[in-house]
Amino acid sequence: MMKKIVSVVLMLLFVNVICFAKVRNYKVEATEDIPSNKAQDEVVASLLQSLTKQAIEQSGIKLKDYNLSESEYNQFVKDVPKVEIKNKKVFMKKDNLQAVNIKLNVRMDADIAKAYLFKLKNNKTKPTAVQQEPVKPVAVEPIAVQPANINKAPDNTANKANVEDKLKTEISSSTVKPVNSAVNSVSVVASTNTVTDKADKNEVFAEKLTIDQAIQEAQSTKQEVKALLDSFDTSLRDSNGEIARSYDLKLSKINVNVKKDQWETTKQYNEKIKKLKQEKKSLEEEKYRAINDNKIQMAKTVVPTMQFQIDKLKYLQIEKFADENANKAKIISLGNVNADEKYFTMKIFYENDLIANLKYDFSDMTVEQAKEMYKSYNKFIIEPLFSVEENDETGDVQRVLTAFGIKYPGVEKEKVVKLATIVKPFSELTRFEKYNDMLNKK
Repeated sequence: MMKKIVSVVLMLLFVNVICFAKVRNYKVEATEDIPSNKAQDEVVASLLQSLTKQAIEQSGIKLKDYNLSESEYNQFVKDVPKVEIKNKKVFMKKDNLQAVNIKLNVRMDADIAKAYLFKLKNNKTKPTAVQQEPVKPVAVEPIAVQPANINKAPDNTANKANVEDKLKTEISSSTVKPVNSAVNSVSVVASTNTVTDKADKNEVFAEKLTIDQAIQEAQSTKQEVKALLDSFDTSLRDSNGEIARSYDLKLSKINVNVKKDQWETTKQYNEKIKKLKQEKKSLEEEKYRAINDNKIQMAKTVVPTMQFQIDKLKYLQIEKFADENANKAKIISLGNVNADEKYFTMKIFYENDLIANLKYDFSDMTVEQAKEMYKSYNKFIIEPLFSVEENDETGDVQRVLTAFGIKYPGVEKEKVVKLATIVKPFSELTRFEKYNDMLNKK
């Protein structure tokens, strides 16, 4: 319970930090002598590092409070602030000693930087995977970068399809489309980066959830994800607007409809207009690239920051959860036996619906055992299993029947027979996928 409370507090802190974020410029300048026993590049690198720290601390961040290693600090500088050298000048002083002057501009959102460092510091105290009991991790993943024009290829190049494509058909061999039209023909599967194996599931949920608990978890996570996406969308819209306004101001000064001066030759005038048009086209292309680079940098922030919550939502839509209070299904009859593929079919009745052609796989038992079960089919216990989906009208989380758990006395393992049910993906997954696409379409 304490871990859950800590997770919620950290998440709320992070959401509050993001919601009131604001990017600012921090300008610093310094001059340093270049001694004869040091290379110019060495002095410049040292001065840049010193100025960068000075600019960061101008924002109110005390780096010493976070006990960063050199690699952690370098990664932080790489991910969060945008560092621009406004001017670098090497000159000779009166005493014939060489010196370098650097003017630096660090563009950064101090609140996002603090959240990044806070999470980094918190992660140092998190349990390792060696523990016997799996522990539910804090629901805030590391924050990456603030949007910046950095021409670096993105790390995440997988998952090019939309989330609707990711959550596509995976009907198991034991599933046949039910007779009842209310249970449709597509089932949900995980994407390549979704939490799927048992170890990862235990990291998401330390205990087995009921469907009611899964709904609560999904609703809470959806709200967290929505708050973060709203903030990131606003930040991206504002920063792209700032870029666009900057370029539009420059473009407005280029007049391609200027009249010919009477002292100009026609050739001179045509060349002037051609040059103006080329200049305008070049500037428009530069504007497009700047906005596109900004989108990519924002995506580099969003994807790693939110991946944990996104995987959690996907897992909740794929997993099957029981309801202790739900009515059990009743077997009406058993159908044909397929001795070659080792299954027989079932016809069951649940919640006023007749569902036929469910396949019970007996490939892991002897034929004699299967025969005994077939004869005594009234001993089967059939439990409905649910996943979670989004209500089209309200956006709230609701249950949806996606499988049946089938038990038989004396058979230890429960058989899970999936229904070919369409599970409506959460709208937050679709919104998140736009940022994945920004990376993949670079």
